[in-house]
Amino acid sequence: MNRIRLWLLPGMMNTASVWNPVAAQLTDVADISIADLSWQTSIAEMAKSVLAQQQGRFALAGFSMGGYVAQEIVAQAPSRVSHLALLGTSMRPESPEQAGGRKTLLDAVHTDFSALTDKLLMLNLHPARAGDSVPAQAMRTMFEALGPDVFARQIRAIMSRRDTRAGLLAAQMPVAVICGREDRVVPPALSAEIAAQVPNASLTWIEQAGHMMPLEQPSSVASALRELLRE
Repeated sequence: MNRIRLWLLPGMMNTASVWNPVAAQLTDVADISIADLSWQTSIAEMAKSVLAQQQGRFALAGFSMGGYVAQEIVAQAPSRVSHLALLGTSMRPESPEQAGGRKTLLDAVHTDFSALTDKLLMLNLHPARAGDSVPAQAMRTMFEALGPDVFARQIRAIMSRRDTRAGLLAAQMPVAVICGREDRVVPPALSAEIAAQVPNASLTWIEQAGHMMPLEQPSSVASALRELLRE
């Protein structure tokens, strides 16, 4: 039997290590690649770079910013995606309020990157893990590895993304929507909206998790992806 090829797409300021705890639990069912989304200048370019590295059909899981990239891949090449997972993301285009908040982050990124990192750790993680936890340490390491230039480049890419809702709403593949129950970055209602409107979509809540569920609850995330790949 042919094994499924699974591409995992990291979120903003995430290296491949954000997915490593999940990927380690899926090697028996999939051949896994983790995309590098740190060098491109747009969401569309990120999507094209993934498509250029993979022939034929593949399963796709996008976390946070990676969810925007996953939706762009579906828009560009819907027949190539066999299964789709969207984690802690939204199908809505950028709102003026979001753009304003991101501009504030852009202004802060080169002023005091360390303070910004501390602030985002507190926001992204479940309150029980926002201190000196293993997920917090992993997040800090990723931020330090990527640095302020990547932060600014990815913020601008997110702000300039196009509306891909039409492609997602027309999707024919099985879709798993996965969300941390206490996500304070992307409101859980936005995940529920995807599951309610996209055909063939299921919704899985990850308990005791904030936005960074691949680091906070990797076994629960892996279980949800395994269930999707069975379809």
